[in-house]
Amino acid sequence: MLKKKQKISGEIEQVQSNGLGVFTYQKNKVFVKYVLQGEQVEVIITRKLKEGYLAELLRVVKPSSIRTKVKCPYFQKCGSCNYLHMLYPFELKQKTQEIKQLVSQNRLKLNVHNCEGMDVPYSYRNKLILSFSKNRKNEMVAGFYEPFTHHIVNIDNCLLHDKETNKLIKDLKMVVKKCRLDIYDENTKYGFLRHILVRENQEKKFMVTLVTATKEFRGKKKFVQELLKVNENVETIVQNINSRQTSVVLGDEEINIYGRGIIYDDLSGHKFKISSKSFYQINHSQCEKLYDKALSLLKLNGDETVVDTYCGIGTITLSVASKVKKVIGVELNENAVRDANVNKEVNDIHNVEFVNDDAGNYMQKLAYKKAKIDVVIMDPARDGSDEKFLDSLLKLQPKQIVYISCNPETQMRDLKHLSKQYHFKDIYLYDMFPRTTHVESVVLLQRKNN
Repeated sequence: MLKKKQKISGEIEQVQSNGLGVFTYQKNKVFVKYVLQGEQVEVIITRKLKEGYLAELLRVVKPSSIRTKVKCPYFQKCGSCNYLHMLYPFELKQKTQEIKQLVSQNRLKLNVHNCEGMDVPYSYRNKLILSFSKNRKNEMVAGFYEPFTHHIVNIDNCLLHDKETNKLIKDLKMVVKKCRLDIYDENTKYGFLRHILVRENQEKKFMVTLVTATKEFRGKKKFVQELLKVNENVETIVQNINSRQTSVVLGDEEINIYGRGIIYDDLSGHKFKISSKSFYQINHSQCEKLYDKALSLLKLNGDETVVDTYCGIGTITLSVASKVKKVIGVELNENAVRDANVNKEVNDIHNVEFVNDDAGNYMQKLAYKKAKIDVVIMDPARDGSDEKFLDSLLKLQPKQIVYISCNPETQMRDLKHLSKQYHFKDIYLYDMFPRTTHVESVVLLQRKNN
């Protein structure tokens, strides 16, 4: 048995899909971050796990040829990036290989296409969440959480954000200090400011949302004046009240304190209203590539009825509308449906209907009515679709299904369920979140005996 703080050495045998490297020491599996396959490393044991031990990297004795210098000073503290130490082409190869292994493990016949990356895999995020706390000296700390902890790493810039957002980070921290906003304390449950959420559009304009523990905002007018004075790109400022003891960032109540409370962005030739609670892909250029690929896989003649499930604010729904007879977008989030209906009007699209319902419930209703649906587009959350949804899909028997996923593991599970009536041969990968472990995938399913 290994002991906590014990120092050991080994050679990394593989890097898992979660970014952890693995080696064997005295028949024990040891897991460590920020390493590459084949590297000789020195580590210190930090924790016992069910399947082995977690260790902290002390030194890379023999580095891999694909290791690169890390430009981020927060790399080994912040939990946002996993692959900054790996040359980017090899990150894409790693993600492709992980999906190939996943396909093989699930015994599926799928041709895995190489993961499509970015020319420059930085400065792509259009959403930022700054979390706030105080250190032992009672000084403000603002940044991102360390992995698996509630400890915040104080940051002033991030490689995944552009220069305009990084300037805004510094401006926000300065104005919060200048206005003496009381920082919320998770231990005492007292204080005011918990997080600041930022959305950015293609015009480099910002929506700033202050997430506060209480509704009363002393110094609100001064905060707005000071922020607008130092940053002319701030288009609107919103206060979101979240008094719950939860890891969920946003609360239910919002107050618009400057501007319209929303921003608009252009995606795939359409204009979209974005609010603080809207689901909107964080990587604009890769999102357009992914959606273009998904829609290009469909064989359409213009007379189809399409159901776009988990549709959010209608990004895919409106993109496919011009190619078919009718589209029904289904979304559980009431705020997203409101935004989707605004987006329909803004884009002057009339063959679209948005329904506020659980996707599984709605599909059950369609199956009960024996509705004629030609195409289903599905882009579920990381948990994938439930059996209610999948069984209803099998009863409806649309000719074509496009399955977009941010979690290929649950996608493989769902594909096996649908393989009773559908065949599929290709899976396309898109690096929506460069320098992290995540990958987005899309598969076309066609009904057998179609």
